Amino acid sequence: MIKSAAASTSRLKLPSTAASSLSQYGSAHRPRSAPIACSSSSPLHSTRNLASSSATLQQHQQQQQQRSSVHASEVEHFTRLSSTWWDPNGELSLLHKMNKGRIAFLRDKVVETQGWDRARETGRSLQKREWCKGLRVLDVGCGGGLLSESLARLGATVHGIDATGTNIAIAQHHASLDPFFSTPSPSSSPTSSSPRLTYSHTAAEDLLASPSGDHAEGYDIVASVEVLEHVSSPAAFLHSLSSLLKPGGHLLLSTIARTPLARLLTITLAEEVMGLVSRGTHSYEKYVKSEELRKFIAEEEGGGLGWYPSSKQGGKQPSSSVDNSNDAFASLDGVRSLPSRLQMESRGIIYDPLIGDWRLLDRSGWMQRSGWGEECNYLLWARKPIR
Repeated sequence: MIKSAAASTSRLKLPSTAASSLSQYGSAHRPRSAPIACSSSSPLHSTRNLASSSATLQQHQQQQQQRSSVHASEVEHFTRLSSTWWDPNGELSLLHKMNKGRIAFLRDKVVETQGWDRARETGRSLQKREWCKGLRVLDVGCGGGLLSESLARLGATVHGIDATGTNIAIAQHHASLDPFFSTPSPSSSPTSSSPRLTYSHTAAEDLLASPSGDHAEGYDIVASVEVLEHVSSPAAFLHSLSSLLKPGGHLLLSTIARTPLARLLTITLAEEVMGLVSRGTHSYEKYVKSEELRKFIAEEEGGGLGWYPSSKQGGKQPSSSVDNSNDAFASLDGVRSLPSRLQMESRGIIYDPLIGDWRLLDRSGWMQRSGWGEECNYLLWARKPIR
């Protein structure tokens, strides 16, 4: 489940209140059973993360080939868990159940955006059954292949990568049990016969540094679920994902907010009290709040992706409830204004013990609109602009 990313040699100054609570990601992990302060500082702007906006793109691309955000202790931890990937009643059972909500959210966003594009071009709407057919998907931190297999069955051509070798071995073995995954993908050319589902044991920056490969033209969808909270340099990791995504492509993230509620639910209760997951699975200081993640994707300031700079939107930022304009998307549909939900949207996903399953929150529901829905687990989708 652990992915990689590049880091920059430049450093941002940490607020004095954050210095003591943020771990040194390049060094050994401290025991996560020890008390962790509920820091308000974002790991996207720690001293181990991306440089300030003065760092050039060329510097970042060079360092992508030299630095990795894969943390050795995280790889070791998930190596121990790898044998349980396809046990729906095992320690990873919550991930099995969450898979439906992730796919539903991604499907709705792809249908919504591609339907908008198609309606303007042809006057026809996009059918939901067509939403994934022929799309090229990169699943970064694919683990045992839960999301990869699901998207391949829906018609996508999927490549899963993971920094944990045993995860890839298990994913390949499980896929080999179904001949469907080895059949030619819908996006294969007449002269090639690439299978619907492939895996490789590699990190994101290594994929970028490869002189050849399918990644050169970019992917239609780059997904990384339950990964961001495990990498050592989340800001650099997000830059790597952006580089692997084609213009106009879809980014899907699933992670945990850095809030006291999330600390209580995911570490105190899930790990220390109830033992639902192994101790040490999560590090509170690596959690990222949804507003921090949205701002990082939208803005260039502080080394962000700069997909929707507020200077082009009258000082506004995309959110899940406010419509605003964005020049970067003008070439997508011939207009200068799009609803913000067609640029970026985050949505809470909560576990309901009454039904024993995850529930993706409704965009207009009170929990989502109040912000409480994103206080723990949440999904984020964003569409990369065409510049």
